[in-house]
Amino acid sequence: MGAIFTGRKRSPILPLPLDRCNIFTLATKWTITMLNRLTVNLISFCFLALASPFFVTAASSESPIIPTLTPEQLASSAIFVAAITVETNDVQTTKKYSAEGSIASIIDKFKGTTLKGEFPHYEDGVSKMSGSLSLRGALLTAQTNFTDLPQDGKTYHVETLKICLNATECQDFAQILSQIQGVQGAKKASSNKAVTAVSEDIWDQLVDWLKGKGGTSLLSTIADTWVEKTSIDPVAGNPNSLMGQLTKANFNLATNGILMGNTSGLDLFSVAPSYSQNTSNNYTIKTAYLPLKYSHYFNSDNAMFVTAPISYNQVEQAQTYSLALGLGYTHVFIRNPHVVWALTPSVYAGAVGSVDLGSGTLLYDGALASRVLIPYGAFTYGITNDLSYLKTAKVKIGDVETPYDMKNVLTSNGFDVTYHLHKNFSVGGFYTMTNVLSGIDWYVNSYNEVGFKLAKLTDYKSAMYDHMTLSAGYLFGKHGYKGGSLTLGFNL
Repeated sequence: MGAIFTGRKRSPILPLPLDRCNIFTLATKWTITMLNRLTVNLISFCFLALASPFFVTAASSESPIIPTLTPEQLASSAIFVAAITVETNDVQTTKKYSAEGSIASIIDKFKGTTLKGEFPHYEDGVSKMSGSLSLRGALLTAQTNFTDLPQDGKTYHVETLKICLNATECQDFAQILSQIQGVQGAKKASSNKAVTAVSEDIWDQLVDWLKGKGGTSLLSTIADTWVEKTSIDPVAGNPNSLMGQLTKANFNLATNGILMGNTSGLDLFSVAPSYSQNTSNNYTIKTAYLPLKYSHYFNSDNAMFVTAPISYNQVEQAQTYSLALGLGYTHVFIRNPHVVWALTPSVYAGAVGSVDLGSGTLLYDGALASRVLIPYGAFTYGITNDLSYLKTAKVKIGDVETPYDMKNVLTSNGFDVTYHLHKNFSVGGFYTMTNVLSGIDWYVNSYNEVGFKLAKLTDYKSAMYDHMTLSAGYLFGKHGYKGGSLTLGFNL
């Protein structure tokens, strides 16, 4: 009765060949050094938080029927919902809970100390417990039972634990509590070598399994469910996820990289803080985004960029933090009075973590974007096309391994127009559409943004660029995802 996993197999993903770019290697190592400890601690917390509630001992061969979560509960704005049934001497009581804050607040409802306070008739060693738990749309059930297992001429009293995801993919655990025949008295299986298949403590079995030891963790399937079925995952699946933010960063790097005039030797420091608020499926998602950028123009047709986007995301009361480091290079292939065309390759390494949502990982991104500018009188028309490849990194330090194992290809295509009101002022509008081309399916796999921009220009050292900008955008996508953003940018 050892651990048996019935989920699908997952293909390994080869690590990114960082040795091909020394600069990117250094940037990636720096990012990982600064962030992997935080990220792994977040994942470790998630592992332990998910594991801890399910060790409630039942005193019968049958647990009560697993309580169900109502459609109203699942459709509410609560990020986590649960239903628990406790039975003591044929008396059953069911209670349901919801939480908008951290995952720990709903997990605590399953713990024995909490059950004693919530259910007056609960007794250790007597009461039976079954529960359902929705973690951001991933439906888990848990049941604990006792059984008598004959083996090698002896009979052992064994505790069993069964955890299932969406009632289809299950994991079984077992632990010997005592030897009924032979040596009397309660004995942990670790002291009896005759039954090695079920000798390990259930707690140790579950924690090892959640860490990915001995096979694929069910948490990887749960992570996929979060991306495919919900609009609030911090890693992927929606525009505010880290994958969504890095795709937009690639697009913006190409859009803002081409300057007019003599830019030889020009150095610029840019900051563009923005705030956005979006809604989807009764959730409210608030995001503060701070992209930092250094630009060096070797000449009018070649420029290098170093960027560090930072973001803070809040879904109801759950908080998420992310940080990335990126490098880009723009080369202008065509420049004449009628058209300008350039390509911008870029790479990013980033990390995202949320103790409240129980998620976190490292992420790599590579992109190639094309930018075309067409001057026509006082107007300038722009077309930007970006193709981004993003993948999570399987980070393992000690026994802890992140559950996210996914990759995606996204494309962003946009059109913008600028009208020069005056030598130092301009006004414009833009439209962008983003789609997931391949990889794991996103819940919001297609979305669009439309907006306008006001700019004050400068011609410092004969180079013409936006000194200060104010822009506003409206984003809308699949499954009712929508919201607005406001950005104030400076080039210094």
